[in-house]
Amino acid sequence: MQFLDFFDFISNNIMMPIVALLTCTLIGWVTKPVYIEDEVLESEEKFRSRKLHAVMLRYVCPVCMIIILITPFVTEI
Repeated sequence: MQFLDFFDFISNNIMMPIVALLTCTLIGWVTKPVYIEDEVLESEEKFRSRKLHAVMLRYVCPVCMIIILITPFVTEI
């Protein structure tokens, strides 16, 4: 593996999913999705998918990010 290929692999397959996972965790569990909902409600009249947004942010997205993080290592084996 060449120098630039190595850093491309690290940034795309490791760092980006980790940052996305941490972002989902931070917004979904630490600061709560209510703050995002309030921002959306300030700009629009309705936020119809409020509960779906919270479920996706707390449960579905972190699982997907873990799968994305694990996949490159499983396919290399």
